[in-house]
Amino acid sequence: KNYLIAAMALIPMALPCPRTTAPRCAVPNSPAPGPVPRRGLRGALAGLALTAAKVARAKALPEKFPEAVEVEVSLGPVKVQVLEASLEWQEALIEEAVERFEENPLDADPYGMAVWPAGQVLAQAASAHGLKARQQGLPLTALELGCGCGLASLALLSLQCSVIATDFQQLPLQLLTEAARRQGYEKRLKVQKFDLCDASARLPEADLVMASDVLYERQTAKAMALRVDEALQRGSRVLVADIGRPNRKVFLSTLKELRPEEDFTFSCSGTAVHVGTTTSSSATTETETTVELLELPRHGPAEAALQAWPSTQLWRPKDHGHVL
Repeated sequence: KNYLIAAMALIPMALPCPRTTAPRCAVPNSPAPGPVPRRGLRGALAGLALTAAKVARAKALPEKFPEAVEVEVSLGPVKVQVLEASLEWQEALIEEAVERFEENPLDADPYGMAVWPAGQVLAQAASAHGLKARQQGLPLTALELGCGCGLASLALLSLQCSVIATDFQQLPLQLLTEAARRQGYEKRLKVQKFDLCDASARLPEADLVMASDVLYERQTAKAMALRVDEALQRGSRVLVADIGRPNRKVFLSTLKELRPEEDFTFSCSGTAVHVGTTTSSSATTETETTVELLELPRHGPAEAALQAWPSTQLWRPKDHGHVL
C-alpha cells in the first residue's frame, strides 16, 4: 500500500480535477501547477493512516452531512454559501482513494469535495450571465459539467436561474443538493450523474453550458472539446475556466479541428482569492490564483464582468482548510 500512498501525491497531475499570476485578459506562458499536497511523503503517510472506522464513516455520512463545512464566497455582486468536506472528511476520502487507486485510478477522485480557484472564476462568469438574464426578464437554464461542490450552480440558483448540475460521481451531487436545500434553491436544481466522456450520452438541454478544471487528463480534454462543439451546434453559450491544466492544448487543438474557422482563445481572466486562518496562528492568510476563461460566443457578459468586478474571494472558517 505504501507505493499507492506515494502515488496519491502525484494524482492531482493525472486526474481530471475537478478541482501563477498573469495579467488580466492574458494567458500564462507555462501551465500552472496542479494541487500541491499539504505535506511531504512522510507527513502524507501519517495523515493518510486513518482508521477503518473513519473511512466507513466517510462512506456513509448521514443525509444532512453534519461533517460538511459552510464556506462563504463573494463573486462581486453575488454572495454564495457552498459546502465543502471537512478536513477530517477530506483525509478519509483520500484514504479511500488510495485503496481504490490500483483498481481504477480515474474513479479514485476525491477532488470534487472542495472548492478550487477555477470554480470560483467560473461562478463569477456564470453570475454575469445570470444577472444579464434577470435584467432582461428572460429565463436561463444552465448545465454544469463536472460540478464538484457546485459553486457556479449555486451562484446561478441564487439569481433565480434553473440549473442541471452533473458529475461522474454521486457524492459531490449529494453535497450540492444539501447546499441548495439549506438555501431554499432545491426546486430549481436538478442533479444528474453524467460522464462527459461517454459519447453515447447527449448533453442535457441548456442555454448555458459551463465547466472548470476539466482539462487535466487527455481523454477528458478531448471529450470536453466535443461537448463544446455539441453545445454550440444547438445554440448554447459556453464557459470553460482553467488555470493552465496539462491538456489545455489538446482541448484547443481538438476544437480547432472541429471548427477551423473560429477563434478559441482563453481571452480573459479573473483572480480567485482564498482567505483563512489556522489553529497555530490567528493571522489571516491569503492565496491568489489567476484563472483564464473561454467564453463562447466571445466578448460576452462574463468577459466584461471579469474586467470590471473585484476578485472573487472565498473565506474558510477557522481551522478548516484544503487537504485535497
